[in-house]
Amino acid sequence: MGVSLKSMLVCMIVLCLPGAARAETWQAVCVNVLDGDSLVVAHEGVQTEIRLYGIDAPEYDQTFGRQARACTRSLALKKQVRVEPVGIDKYGRTVARIYAPEGCVNELLVARGCAWVFTRFCSPEDLKTLEPLEQGARGQRLGLWAWRDPVPPWEYRARAQSHRQKTAPATGPFHGNTGSRIFHAPGCKYYSCRHCTAVFNSIGEALRAGYRPCKRCIGK
Repeated sequence: MGVSLKSMLVCMIVLCLPGAARAETWQAVCVNVLDGDSLVVAHEGVQTEIRLYGIDAPEYDQTFGRQARACTRSLALKKQVRVEPVGIDKYGRTVARIYAPEGCVNELLVARGCAWVFTRFCSPEDLKTLEPLEQGARGQRLGLWAWRDPVPPWEYRARAQSHRQKTAPATGPFHGNTGSRIFHAPGCKYYSCRHCTAVFNSIGEALRAGYRPCKRCIGK
């Protein structure tokens, strides 16, 4: 029996929705944790930066940012993990669910009060799983919820960006960290870090080389 063009289009749209279909998973080892919701895994000799899907952890220089990173390190660093890709973000990072020996890292971070549910980038299906975990952590005042009026990371980034727009734009030369693949502007506290040996004359040059901007000094 033939399949109508309309039916084919509906199927294509559904398969493109996050959470509607599970992409092929693969095994890897977590070799680095950049912050609460970003890590690097190695698979068959290739390192891939992962942005954890559906959650948003405090920025590293934000209140509870270091604790969030420590929580992710305890769950995944140097451990065998299963990567379930969801998509690719604008920085070229793989957005994925990560499964460590203790369970889904994305869910565990929310349940332990180390991350918010990122409702803007989360499917309705996955919200049904993640939102009750956040509510439970809030109710028990776990992790960041023990603080009075914690600021969501997306609001923290928006305030930082607004502040940067009122000052002079960042100019080079920019230094790129060859390990984290993050580049920094002059004046940033990380500008002269041990691994910041890549030099770029412009932001565009750094982006084309596969580096992403430092959230602290350049913006997201």
